Amino acid sequence: TKKNIIDNNLYYNSSYYNEKQLQLDLVKTDAINNKNYWKQIELETKEILLDIAFVPTEPSRGWLVGTKSTLLETTDKGKTWQLKSLNLEEDKYRLNGISFVENEGWVTGQPSILFHTLDGGSVWTRIPFNTQFAGDPILITAVDKGKAEIVTEFGVIYETTNSGQNWKAKVKEPLGKLRNVARSQNGSYVAVSATGSFYATWQPGDSEWNFQLRQSSRRIQTMGFTQDNHLWMLTRGGQLWINQGDSINSNEWQEPINPEGRLGVGLLNLAYHNPKEIWIVGGSGALFYSLDGGLTWNKDFSTENIPSNFYKITFVDPQLGFVLGNQGTLLRYETDEKVYSINNV
Repeated sequence: TKKNIIDNNLYYNSSYYNEKQLQLDLVKTDAINNKNYWKQIELETKEILLDIAFVPTEPSRGWLVGTKSTLLETTDKGKTWQLKSLNLEEDKYRLNGISFVENEGWVTGQPSILFHTLDGGSVWTRIPFNTQFAGDPILITAVDKGKAEIVTEFGVIYETTNSGQNWKAKVKEPLGKLRNVARSQNGSYVAVSATGSFYATWQPGDSEWNFQLRQSSRRIQTMGFTQDNHLWMLTRGGQLWINQGDSINSNEWQEPINPEGRLGVGLLNLAYHNPKEIWIVGGSGALFYSLDGGLTWNKDFSTENIPSNFYKITFVDPQLGFVLGNQGTLLRYETDEKVYSINNV
């Protein structure tokens, strides 16, 4: 019989655990608790931050986008940021996506807007948006030089292979209004309906989305992919589900886990730091982490007094990560090789 155990603010399912592994993870938990790795970065904006990306050919250079046409640049790996302008006639745009491959980058937003750069962002060129697109873009992915994919708010996937001069639909039939969409490293997608009542998957070669019923009675908040391209799901009330099936269409979901140890907290996004270390963010400064692939969870109390909802968490490399929130809230995570090695034991 499975039972939930709370010990030292650590939640775990005893059927998956043994004493030796528990002691090892408590040591690693202390390594994180004894040093505050998340530092709040002061920014010249109070807008909602929506996406972040760094330039692969210039690892210290990165960009932040957000509401009201917010665009910021860093040249020191995110320690400081400067506001930049796209020379828009109005600040009405919700810049919701940014992505780079080498020094070629893309920015998308709502209402429909698209920018392109070939020099890491020194010059951003506005590309006329195809009026035949089904809806506004909500996700942009730089795939290769000259090649990118856009997903619209209605679930149509478009691809360009000539730096945005032409776009071709990979999925022609709209899926319906979406809450969010995520892309895996192997090019698959998972999309959550606007109501959170169902999700859909797509793999390269598919001609249409595959509809999937949610496993929980609770509505879906968001979904994404693990580092080995399995699905994860956050549902209303703070539950985490992880799929162990070989296919993204599999229904082999593990039993749900509540990282906080109880229902109620709103969890909004998840990111893998490495295959074992996972972080989850949520409303009211909620920040949780696991050091064993999601079996046990601990709360990081260093952020609980930050008056912000955390909407996105991402790790741009093994030592550097960011949390994006409202009110211009940006948290930066940086750790050294020694602690990173401990976390990978």
